[in-house]
Amino acid sequence: MAEYNLAQVFIKKSKGQMQLLLVLENIAGARYREKTLIDVTDYKKAVKILAKRLYYRGDIIGVADARLRLEQNQILKDNKELLNLLIDEFEGYFENE
Repeated sequence: MAEYNLAQVFIKKSKGQMQLLLVLENIAGARYREKTLIDVTDYKKAVKILAKRLYYRGDIIGVADARLRLEQNQILKDNKELLNLLIDEFEGYFENE
């Protein structure tokens, strides 16, 4: 099974849910894009659900070097608080193994 690091996350609110674009990178540096929807409207809840999904996929080996950006009014802004939450939640699953 190929293993990936999470390189980037783009989050956008849309019609009562969150649209996420994930950019995954393998060891060789090849990037793969994947879209997913999360049925919540709260950014923190969406990030917690994302961390859980990434952990249980089994092919994501790291998120610590990722960049997380929110799209609001067609403007992208980095969000360190949500990135730190994603890292803490994702790594927390490994600590509880």
